Amino acid sequence: MTVSTDIAEMARPSGARVYLSPVIDCFDGRPVGWSRGLRPTSELADSSPDSACAALSPGEAPAVHNDRGVRYRTASWIERCESHGLRRSMSRKGTSCDNARAEGFFGLLKQEFYYPRDWSGTTVGEFMDELDRW
Repeated sequence: MTVSTDIAEMARPSGARVYLSPVIDCFDGRPVGWSRGLRPTSELADSSPDSACAALSPGEAPAVHNDRGVRYRTASWIERCESHGLRRSMSRKGTSCDNARAEGFFGLLKQEFYYPRDWSGTTVGEFMDELDRW
């Protein structure tokens, strides 16, 4: 198994921002886990593999592709990957082709979920609940 991850921002009409850190299966493009929050923190990035790895079979060790941004070079991210047995991609920093599956997922998410709706009447909590249901 190979997965891809990144963090996307969705601005709300109120000015608040919601950040999503999914783990995307590179085979079928589906999210296998994610975390969401109000800030693009290391904790947000670090927690997304937990939900994705919960469904792994014993001995499975997926490769994880990301753009090696600041959140994916921290000691906590490296430790999290090692604790789950994940193999990290080793390309140059900022190389977006490594997380192309995640970027494609963000495009789909924004076209199908985010842009078609008027979010002005929803709270941040309601928005995040809708995001989880999608």
